This record gives sequence, C-alpha cells and structure tokens, in this order.
Amino acid sequence: ARREGLAISAAEQEIIGATHADVGAYLLGLWGLPKSTIEVAAFHHAPRRAAENTFSSLTAVHVANVLEHEPDEEDEEWVGNSIDIEYLEELGLTERLPVWRDLCIAVKEKRVG
Repeated sequence: ARREGLAISAAEQEIIGATHADVGAYLLGLWGLPKSTIEVAAFHHAPRRAAENTFSSLTAVHVANVLEHEPDEEDEEWVGNSIDIEYLEELGLTERLPVWRDLCIAVKEKRVG
C-alpha cells in the first residue's frame, strides 16, 4: 500500500480481490448476524453504498475507524482510508467532525499516557 500510495483496502482489493470489509461481512452473514451488522462491516469504508442514509452505527464505525487510524501530523507515509465528507454532508454532520476528532485524540492520549 505504501509503495503504491494506495489505501489499505485498495491494496487488499488489488492483491486478493476482496477487502477485509468484504471478508468480514461475508463471515458475519455465514454466522447469521443481523443485516444491519453485516452492512456496518461491509460498508465501513464506503458508507454511501449502504441502503439507508441516516446516522447509524455505520456512521459511527466509519468515522471512528478513520479517526482511530489517522496518523500524527508528521506521518507523511500514511495511506489509510479517509472520512467520506460527502456522506457526512448529506447527513448534516460535518460540523461534528472536529469534536469527534478531538475526542478520539483525547482517548488515544489517555491510552498512551
């Protein structure tokens, strides 16, 4: 991913033909979990692909996943996934992003410190 400048999920797709989201959703389906849980796993990198377009556990997992993996400002090699700003705009939630980011940073600092 770093060598090619790809997001991890894009590298997974290119190398094995599926992403960890695809594999996770498939397994959750085999195990009989609810459709809503399967959709969270399947679409946590691409929330606009989900059937419903409302604030949900998918929204929370999407944002939390990106913020948890967001690099420090000096990490120039980071190739993670990014928050789907258009999705947040559609939900009217873009103004919440700085608050969520600050909370995530505080939690990370508390874990480390």
